[in-house]
Amino acid sequence: MTTEEFLKLDLVERFEQSIQVMKDTKTIWLLKNHDGRYTVSYDDCGCMMLCVWGDDNHAKYNCRDEWKDTTPTAFSFDNFISEIFPILGFGNIKSVFVSDMGEIPGMEISIADFFDKLGLEYVTNDEEEVCEEPKITTPIDIKLLYGLFGYLGKKLGTEECKNDLRLSVAYLKENEVDNLDEVVDWLKSNGGYCDCEVLMNVAPLVR
Repeated sequence: MTTEEFLKLDLVERFEQSIQVMKDTKTIWLLKNHDGRYTVSYDDCGCMMLCVWGDDNHAKYNCRDEWKDTTPTAFSFDNFISEIFPILGFGNIKSVFVSDMGEIPGMEISIADFFDKLGLEYVTNDEEEVCEEPKITTPIDIKLLYGLFGYLGKKLGTEECKNDLRLSVAYLKENEVDNLDEVVDWLKSNGGYCDCEVLMNVAPLVR
């Protein structure tokens, strides 16, 4: 199926097509950044989702905009389980985003369900809860903090980080946070000196 034909399918059809191709080829495609990390997206509460595709051309379609410096990388089921699966728990990633196609979103599915769809055995060493209670004390309501992570995830999907906290501050002001300076100091003290670091460093600490 060509990429053009794939894009004409609805969400469920794209998902089912991708899963079937993965099962047929026993291969999962990811996008690798220049620094060796793999691309993730964020759901509405700021929880990370690993982005996966069933076809190399579908993965390559997304090597643009903020992912222009990424490389499509294939993993056999065995290699995915041995190399990728162990780092998901470490990064607090408990779901995958199947066949995100830029302006046409993919489908989120838990890692356990993803393994089940592919006919793979899933063994977890971690709780399967998403957006659980924070691990550290936070200066604002946890739901508002998760909202910040989700907001940044979406904004940074289309905009580059400016090496400051302008997006974070804009979100906090929009939500009328009255202890803004305290929250900014807290973000910085936990490694969030810019918007992208809030996602990379602060979000895992909270979750």
